[in-house]
Amino acid sequence: NEWPVDTPLRDDGVNVVGYLRNQLALGDAGRRIAGALRHTSIPTSTLAFGASPSPPVDPPFVADDRVGHSTTLAVVAADQMPVLADWHPELIGASGRMIGYCFWETSTLSDAGRRGLDVVDEIWAPTRFVEECFRREERVPVHHVPLYIPEPQPSPRPRSSFAPLADAAGRLVIGVTFD
Repeated sequence: NEWPVDTPLRDDGVNVVGYLRNQLALGDAGRRIAGALRHTSIPTSTLAFGASPSPPVDPPFVADDRVGHSTTLAVVAADQMPVLADWHPELIGASGRMIGYCFWETSTLSDAGRRGLDVVDEIWAPTRFVEECFRREERVPVHHVPLYIPEPQPSPRPRSSFAPLADAAGRLVIGVTFD
């Protein structure tokens, strides 16, 4: 589905595109970034890129799915940038500035990841490791921009409603997950 493009595009905000409706780390990163921009009153359009087989988030994320700004922040895997360009040429054509906010797990980019650099004007790297990986390519400017981590919010659910914690009483419990 093609995303409608506002005319004229605004220069005072950002389109955030990513796996916003999906349960995966990049989807969470995109939702965090969009939330931080909105929290600071920066006009933001959200575009949910559907190239992930991951299940949907619950509750569902409601995206604008319209291109409203001339700057786009694509929270998409580098090797999926060409897919984004193929599926949504209207976004690429409308974006005067395309920023890739990319994660990468190895110290060198794959061929597909290198092709992804053809789609962006610059890379924002969430870690120094990722920054060095993209910087070695010497193709686009790379900036270290750490991931926004919001203030933790306590759950309104009582501890006893979680079966694994039912016998934890008032003891400190630390949960660790890996993605």
